[in-house]
Amino acid sequence: MQFFDNPEQFKQVSEEVFQEFVDSLSPEHSVDVTYSSNPPIKSWNDFSDGLRWPYSVVAFCRLTEDPEYFVPEWARLPDSV
Repeated sequence: MQFFDNPEQFKQVSEEVFQEFVDSLSPEHSVDVTYSSNPPIKSWNDFSDGLRWPYSVVAFCRLTEDPEYFVPEWARLPDSV
């Protein structure tokens, strides 16, 4: 799926930084796994503004043998990114 092939407004981070970001999300965020893309994608979504998937995605992971983790460019992250 093109949205995840070249993700604009997202940056790739380490698993540790990703987990810290995901842990900071509100419990209202939905988690979804889609197999309609290759590789499959696990995403964290914010549907509060009425956005539909994939535009609701606030973080995602490419489910490959060596997973890749992405958070929004606007995310406040530790200096060790």
